[in-house]
Amino acid sequence: MLGALARGCSHLQSLNLYNHDGITDAGLGALAEGCPHLQSLDLGLCRKITDAGVVAVLSALPRSAPLASLNLLRTGSGVLVAKTLVSALGEGMAVLTNLDKRQNPNISGKAAQQLAAAVLGSKSLEVFSEVPIKELREVTGAQLIEALGKQRARFHKLDGIGAATLYARARVRRAILSLI
Repeated sequence: MLGALARGCSHLQSLNLYNHDGITDAGLGALAEGCPHLQSLDLGLCRKITDAGVVAVLSALPRSAPLASLNLLRTGSGVLVAKTLVSALGEGMAVLTNLDKRQNPNISGKAAQQLAAAVLGSKSLEVFSEVPIKELREVTGAQLIEALGKQRARFHKLDGIGAATLYARARVRRAILSLI
């Protein structure tokens, strides 16, 4: 199915395959090769997808038209995808602005920590697993610790950052590791 789509829609820019049971790694490989202009891909709940399929997509797309949005919610992808994302984000290859990697228990330990560091260090990524990390980059760990030690009423006075924003940023830091 994806092979035929790729052959007939070589200028495809966005594709939503959310919760589609028929999506396989082989199909993703054909899609990546046949649709070099793909900018948004939703593979959420495509449980037959593994590292091989996602890495094929990430590797086949040219730097001239990289993905901006990728949803991998509850896919079978794991450590290899995490390493590929770390490499792509670290090299500035990926211009992802939105990445959803929630509920993938195959990514844990060192791979999860490396992915979290790459996510926080990415200049392009704005949203990670529905968490707005763009704002998080502006707050240091020391600021968060200091703020958490103060009363809630004083949060709005800390470097002009509102209480809701500080709570959200603290939650994001914790959430990044728990979501990977």
